[in-house]
Amino acid sequence: MHDPSKVIKSEYVYDIESNVIFEIPPEANSSTGNTGILATSYLYNTRGQVIEKISPDKGHQYYEYNDDGTLNKIIKADLNQLIFQYDFLGRLSSIYESVYDDQGSYERVIKIYDDCSNVADYLPDIPALSNVLSEITNTRGRLVADIARLSPEEYVIDMFSYNDEGKIGAKYKYIKHASANGLGWQKIAYLLCGV
Repeated sequence: MHDPSKVIKSEYVYDIESNVIFEIPPEANSSTGNTGILATSYLYNTRGQVIEKISPDKGHQYYEYNDDGTLNKIIKADLNQLIFQYDFLGRLSSIYESVYDDQGSYERVIKIYDDCSNVADYLPDIPALSNVLSEITNTRGRLVADIARLSPEEYVIDMFSYNDEGKIGAKYKYIKHASANGLGWQKIAYLLCGV
């Protein structure tokens, strides 16, 4: 039997152009009158693109767009920025997060699509990178590198090569940690069995 008291319900408020302007999570109880404290609100530009998001957990986030309408940057409450880059056809080519903290400024999360030729721009001192790059194939429109930095000198790199069907054929992992000078590249190959 259905128990109405156990229903989890989120509420959404829209403007005249069907843009979500408020998102009220299940925890907010309208009977207490505190829905505004828990609600996430959105502001839009004349193109209908989000330009500001205010949420109780992440604070203010600002969104900037390129002239062609593609997302250029998200500026977070802590002033860290997510930067989006595109190729000449307007396809997403990389995403990175610029971090400003007590260790200086650096790119914490980097995702590179399509072309792996600029991986060395982000982390120039990676041993045997050219060997791995020579094995990366069929990357068009796909994630090539996922780089996560714990600090300016500590990071994990995952690079992907794809087979002719567009499925991951191999994953290459490199870990650099302060307590070690790098563990070297590890290759994980995927064997796909036909049905």
